[in-house]
Amino acid sequence: MISAFTQSNIDINTLYIYPPESVENYANKLLLLWKALYSLNPNISTIKSLIEELKYFFKLKDLGVIKDYLGIEIDYNRDQGYMKLYQASYIEKVLARFDLSDYKPKNTPMDSKVKLEPNPNKATKEDISWFQQVIGCLQFLTLATRPNISYAIIELARFSSNPSDTHILAAKNVLRYLKGSIKLGLVYINSSSKYVSGYCDSDYTGDISTAKSTSGYSFYIGSCLFSWKSKLQSIIAQSTIEAEYIAINSAVKEAVYIR
Repeated sequence: MISAFTQSNIDINTLYIYPPESVENYANKLLLLWKALYSLNPNISTIKSLIEELKYFFKLKDLGVIKDYLGIEIDYNRDQGYMKLYQASYIEKVLARFDLSDYKPKNTPMDSKVKLEPNPNKATKEDISWFQQVIGCLQFLTLATRPNISYAIIELARFSSNPSDTHILAAKNVLRYLKGSIKLGLVYINSSSKYVSGYCDSDYTGDISTAKSTSGYSFYIGSCLFSWKSKLQSIIAQSTIEAEYIAINSAVKEAVYIR
C-alpha cells in the first residue's frame, strides 16, 4: 500500500478515526475495530475482493505471491508445499560494492590455517571503515538466510575497531565464498513431521587472545532450520566439559523460549 505507515509509533493509548464515507453513519456512536485488516479471511476470493475494494480508497498494487522481502528472495510454491529463502541479489550488490565481483570463489568461509589475532599496529581510517561496512553487510546475511557463515562473522567482528591485513583478507574470503554459493539458502518443506529438535556444540579456548570458547546452536521443525546462533562465551571455561555445559545452557534457554 503506497504511503502506508503500518508500524507508526503513537504516544496515546486510544486512537479515534473517522469511518470511510461508504460506512453507514452511526450518529453519536463509536465503532470498535476487532481485528487488523491483514488476512481477515484465508479464502483467496475474499482476499481478492477486499483488495479491489481497498483500491477505491488507497493507491496500491497487488504484487501477487511474494517474491522479495527486505532483500530476501522467496521461491514459494503452495501446491508443492515448498519455500526457499535466499539472497543472491543482495550478495551480488555487496560484491559489487566492495569491488569483489571478479574475484574467484572460495570453497569455505574461512581458511582453517589462518589464525585471527589482535592487530599490533593501528589500522587506517579507510581500512576500519571498509571492514566495518563489510561486517555490517555480512551480519545481515547471517541473521536472515546464511547461518553457515555465522561463526566466521562473529570471529571477524571482534576486530572491527582495529582490523589488520589478515582480518581484511579473511573478510574478503567470506565474500568470495558467498560468490561461489550465491543461491544457497534456507529451504522449508511442508511435511507431516512437526517434531522440534535442537543441537548445540562448543569449541574449547578457540579465541587466541582471550582463551574463551564459542557456543553454537540450531533448532529445526522437521528438517527445516528456523533458529540458530553462534556466540563467544562470556567467561573462560576451565575444561572442555564446562565449555559444553555453557553451550547447552544457551541452547536450553532458546528451547524454553521456543516451547
